[in-house]
Amino acid sequence: MIWEKNYSARKRNKINSLFFLNLKKKKLPHLLAFHSEDCEYCNSMEPLLKKLKDEEGIEFLKLEMYENSYNFELLQQLDYNNLCGGLPYYYNLKTHYNICGATTYHNLRKWAFDKKCNPNEPPNNEI
Repeated sequence: MIWEKNYSARKRNKINSLFFLNLKKKKLPHLLAFHSEDCEYCNSMEPLLKKLKDEEGIEFLKLEMYENSYNFELLQQLDYNNLCGGLPYYYNLKTHYNICGATTYHNLRKWAFDKKCNPNEPPNNEI
């Protein structure tokens, strides 16, 4: 049982290493947005993501959770202490800052520009 657990952890780490290597090769965005089409909070954040893209030229790599099990495994690796455990989840590969759940435009913008952000700042009425 312990061997199986260690084997799956090594396999998962190898897969994630390949994912990050591919990100660098393809020049993909360093900002990951984990979401689901069925998630009310994720859908409420769409206007803010669009605003950042339109006004600032910020690109996100959106990863659908429930249609791709690999994206779910990646989320579990990035949120390794399961501090968030929900969606939406935003992760910055450069700074390792994250945002758990819906948030304000100001907080999301700080995160996108590689600045310190509040990982749990609740949204206000701008959504």
